[in-house]
Amino acid sequence: MSFEFGGYFLGIFWAGNLWETTHAITGAPLDNSAVYARQYPWIAPPDNADRMEKARAARWAVATAIDREAINETVVGGLGYPISRMHINPGDPNYDSSWSITTDLAKAKEYLAASGNPDGYPLPIYSASGIPEGVAMADALTVQLRSMGSKMNVTAPHMDYTVYRPTVVSRTSVMPWITWYDQALTDWPLDFPMIPTATSITRGGFALGFEAPEIAQAFLETSKETDQAKRIEINKGVIEFLHHWQLATGIAAVPGIAVYNPKSIQDWPHPPDLRVGLHHLENIVPVK
Repeated sequence: MSFEFGGYFLGIFWAGNLWETTHAITGAPLDNSAVYARQYPWIAPPDNADRMEKARAARWAVATAIDREAINETVVGGLGYPISRMHINPGDPNYDSSWSITTDLAKAKEYLAASGNPDGYPLPIYSASGIPEGVAMADALTVQLRSMGSKMNVTAPHMDYTVYRPTVVSRTSVMPWITWYDQALTDWPLDFPMIPTATSITRGGFALGFEAPEIAQAFLETSKETDQAKRIEINKGVIEFLHHWQLATGIAAVPGIAVYNPKSIQDWPHPPDLRVGLHHLENIVPVK
């Protein structure tokens, strides 16, 4: 599964789960008190096993209730495809079928009960304002997830990204969000060092809103590993970790579509690219 001009994955990143206690590079202690000042069903500190499991169940409840096929058809116009994992194509030979999530409302309600919120919970889901498909997905989820329970109040705050971004840079965000970023591209190689933005390594800059020492360690290992097969195995472990804890819930892959006039352009060879949008303009062959 791929797109000729590239594409990107969209899904929910469960901000607020900052599980590193020391900086992955410097070893300096990290102050994560801001995200744990109040309790949210989807957030838990790593030193509280009971809350960790309940928060995991709260995230899994949402992941299991999402109708990805419907969102692909209505939001993406059927031009993309449903995904469960954010960092690997379901058509990749390294993809494990156990990573796929089937829409199952009954199972979602079981997860809600396990989370301690049998009737649901208030859940804001933001989407970066510059990604119209993401905004539409967040709006769609406010309707889709209502059937989980009478208290499943899902909202989709509409605000400019410049308002939300400072909270992920400062590691104070507690609001899950829908977005894409450089390593959420459909043709990103699986052996590349994976998602430092889900670790303390990028503190002071962009982040996905959650951090885990397991991901940081894997990134550092793949960064120095010269064997491609070993890098892939390490990254498969990261994907398994993300799947178990449901920190990045996939929704759908969106194509990066480019349209051109065949009366003006005869051919436009476009090799595989790690970017989304109009590139390789030098390869355009104009109509003579």
